[in-house]
Amino acid sequence: MGMRRVIFAGLAVAFLLAGDLCAETTSAKKIRVQVNINGQDDVKGGLAKLVQEEFAPITDVDLVTEKPELSLELIGVAPRNEKKEPVVFLVSVLGSQHFPKEYWNGVYATMSNGVPQRQHEQVEKGKKSLQTATKDMIRKQSYYVEGGNDLREIAKKIVSAFNHDQVDLVRKK
Repeated sequence: MGMRRVIFAGLAVAFLLAGDLCAETTSAKKIRVQVNINGQDDVKGGLAKLVQEEFAPITDVDLVTEKPELSLELIGVAPRNEKKEPVVFLVSVLGSQHFPKEYWNGVYATMSNGVPQRQHEQVEKGKKSLQTATKDMIRKQSYYVEGGNDLREIAKKIVSAFNHDQVDLVRKK
């Protein structure tokens, strides 16, 4: 009887710990992404729905309207034939990272603290501070045009590339 209690207690503790571990995993920080879509009304509407569907399975991303960490800007157009049918869909894509106010406060503090008394030191330190502040900005941005006959496939490609090229960088921090 004593051994059964020990085994039962051990299983209960393991179950509780596993529950805590699962709760920590699901409450992990979500990455805030803002998606802005412009362009021709019919293309814009279809693209908005499809992009939202493609983001749905990515559980660590929250689509937001303010204070994003990342932005995905899309402009969708479809040149038309004589019957007003889309010939092809073209989507301009811009992915970018937003820096929090605290980041820039740190940059400005570093630059103001680094102002030396002599002119040549000021120039050198200013260059280094500016290089440090801007060195990763381009690397974390992307711009391209995606095109094709199937708007769903275009949305899939855009979200997949954004997830890989932009969101993964934030996940790795």
